[in-house]
Formats: sequence, C-alpha cells, structure tokens
Amino acid sequence: MLFLYCTAVFMYQPIYQLYLFSVVANDTSPYWKQDYCDPNMTYFNESDPDYLDDKWLTDEVTKWDTIITLTGSVPGLFTAVILGTMSDQLGRKINLVLSCVAGILQAGLGLLIVFLQLPVWAFIPGSIIAGISGGGGVFFGACYSYVVDISQSERETTIRIAILDTTIGLASVVGTVVAGVVLTTAGFPDGVRGPFVFLFAAYVVCMLYAIFCLRETRPTDWKNVQLFSKGYLTAAVKLLRKKQVSLYGRVTDGWNKRLILFLLAGAFYFAQADGAVSFPVFLTSAPPFCWTPLQTGILQGALSACGLTSLFGILILQRCLSYPVMTQIGIVSCLLVLVLTAVSSLCPDYNLALYMTPVLGAFITMPQSLISAALSLMVGPNDQGSLFALIQFTQGAMTTVTTPFLNYIWAITSMGIMPGFVQLLSALLVGVASAMIGLVQYWDWRSPAGYQLVPAVENTEDSEGRINADADDFLRGYNPAIV
Repeated sequence: MLFLYCTAVFMYQPIYQLYLFSVVANDTSPYWKQDYCDPNMTYFNESDPDYLDDKWLTDEVTKWDTIITLTGSVPGLFTAVILGTMSDQLGRKINLVLSCVAGILQAGLGLLIVFLQLPVWAFIPGSIIAGISGGGGVFFGACYSYVVDISQSERETTIRIAILDTTIGLASVVGTVVAGVVLTTAGFPDGVRGPFVFLFAAYVVCMLYAIFCLRETRPTDWKNVQLFSKGYLTAAVKLLRKKQVSLYGRVTDGWNKRLILFLLAGAFYFAQADGAVSFPVFLTSAPPFCWTPLQTGILQGALSACGLTSLFGILILQRCLSYPVMTQIGIVSCLLVLVLTAVSSLCPDYNLALYMTPVLGAFITMPQSLISAALSLMVGPNDQGSLFALIQFTQGAMTTVTTPFLNYIWAITSMGIMPGFVQLLSALLVGVASAMIGLVQYWDWRSPAGYQLVPAVENTEDSEGRINADADDFLRGYNPAIV
C-alpha cells in the first residue's frame, strides 16, 4: 500500500511543478521546449527581454507554489498531531482511510483542473482539503506506527522502519522515471493527465485495501473512547517531558533533552535531504545542463534508490556501531550530495558531476530511519501514534519554514549568480542536524560506564488482541532467548 501511494505521489510531483510553469507561461514555458535551452550559455544579459520574461516566470511560479504548499501544510501540521494521537486509541486504519479519502478529493479536483485547463489558484481548495485531513503526514505516521506495533524487538523495529523508508525510495524511483517517460513520449497536455488519473486511482485502491485487507493492530474499545478531548492536543507534547535519562546519566523530570535533540535533528535533516532530490528538477532543465525530463527522472530515481543501499548499510553497520555514529555516516553522505550538486555547474564535466551524486549518497536515507527508530524506542507502545505525529509535526514545520525560504533563494540565484547556491544552504542546515547528533554522542560518552542511556519501557499492555500474538507462542517454544 505504501509503495503504491508513494509511487503515485512521486509521479505527480514533478508533473505538477512543470504544469505550473506551463500554465503561468501560457504554454510558452522553455521547460517544455528543449530547443530553447542553450548549453553553451554561461552568463545572462539582465537587460535581455528573454531574461526578464524568464525571471518573471520563475518568480511567479515560485510564488504560486509557495502559496499552494502553505495552504495545505500549515493546517496539516496540527491536524496530524491530533489524529496521530487519536490513533493510539482508535487504531491505525482510521487514519489511513481518512488520508486516502482526502487524497481522492484532492486528486479529483486536480483532474478537473487539468482537463478543464483551470487557472493555477484552482489547486488551493484541494490543498486545503488535504491540510484539514492531515494529508500525507497522517498516512505516513499511521504506517510507521503500524510496523512498530507488530515489531517485537529493537532490531526488528529498526529494520522495519528502514524497510518503510526503502519502500518510499523505490517508489520514488519508479514514480519519477515513469513521469519522465510519460512526459517525454506523450508531451503536453497528455503527459500531464495520465499521472493525475493514476494518482486518483492509487488513492482509491489504498483506501479499499486499508478497509478490507489490513488487520488492525490496536483494537478500539469504543466504550472508553473520547472522540473530542483536549488530551489529544497535549499528549504529544507530554512526551517531551517524561522522565528519561537526559544528561550525563542523570535521570531528571524536566525536558527530555535526548529525545528533543533527536527530534530536531530529524526535522532539519528531512527537510534538506528531500530537497537533494527535488531541486535538480529545475537545476537540470536550465543551462548548462539542458536535460530532458527523462534524464532528470533517471537522476532522481538513482538518488531515490539510495534507500536500498541505506537499508543494507543499517543491516551491516548496526552490529558494530551505535545509532548516533551510523546517523553521522548518513549525514556525511547527504552533505557530499548537496555540495557536489551545488558546484556541479562549475565543474569541467558538469553532467558527470551530477551523475556521481547517487554514488556519494549511498547512505542518504539512513539518518531518517535511524532517528525514527531511536525515537520509537524511547517511548512506550501506547505512545507510538503520538510520537510519530510529533515527528510528522516537526518535519512538516521545518519543511514549511525552509521551503519558501529556499524557493526564494533559488529564484534570485538560479539565473546568473549560482544555480546550486540553494544546495549550499541546505548543506549548512544538514550540518546543524549533525551538530545536534554530535551533542547526543558527547552526552553518551560522558555517561557512566554501563549506564542505561534510554530506560527500558515496560510493556504493561495485554498481548491478547495483538496482530502477531500467535507468533509470540511460537517464538517462546522455539527459542525462549529470543523473547
């Protein structure tokens, strides 16, 4: 289900962005015409009318993309927290179904926009609907909470979360490559309509699968459920103040500094690592690259495929390295990708420089998986929905803040100054995430030898009714040491 959902979304995103260019430019956007792009162009004449038209186009598309994104992301931040916390009582399936229903409505409006050729502002109602329902944040939070519910050990939790991230990466490969193929072969507007139709169908299939095929991991006791409670707003925040080891092995009742730092590091990293894949869409369409949509899709697919190598890295490295050390390895991989992308246009062979980024980014998704797993192990089984809602909130908030800023920087630097300057800023923010993880490593080093850094959370929940309760008896009979 997650693979289908993400494939449709990743196929839709680049098509949607290029569709904005086409609508704003009244079907005269250079991004649809490869003969417009001159790879020998090394400077821009700022008094040239063509330059002024392209500059206006870039600014206008950036403005509309920012407005449409914010109308959905801002309300979605708070809705995701409420619904994520409610899933600890109401179950995970409700959130999955609700997110798919909102997606069906949004994709349906998108189909009307494409077929009727409506103006750009028509995307805003669909974005608002997605925001009110929590959008993709609720869907992903429910998926991650679900796999934690069915995991029976720390190692299994880490591997399952890494598998989810790998699934998202593989879906990105398929979605972006197919989007490039469809756009290249079908052109405009037929190349746009297909991905919109597939997105609508994918939401329908995911909703039906969640309703009829997915087993619930947290059966709902409707007699004791409160549908409207202020506790849903505060439960996620309370996780930040639970008694945990916070500094040099001392247990405090104050803020859980270790959890907060992991949470913020994940937010900083997620917002910038995502940009390492999305920003090349515009970078490679302009001089000196002048790539076709298919070439750009292949590059994005190769970067997204790094999720598979990241999974192998976790499987191998977790036997001998700690979570913070493995996280730092992944952060270094992301930094190399961002810096090389930033300076690629200055390299003698700029095409080869971009083709090298997937090699350097072999572990680019590893930090996100490890941070999510580390956070999951810090809280009890009854708080997983609240935790992943908090993760989606912080990541969404960081993306909401950084995306308009980076879009603005890209608009003023992409033509004439330095096309990859925005990647350097992203690398700086990833460095902030690395510093936060480094502080956690320092605290771990200062803690007394043999001290338990993260206290074990007792599972007081009755195993009856768990989705994999039948596997517990099998494991006990096969090897009691496993349990």
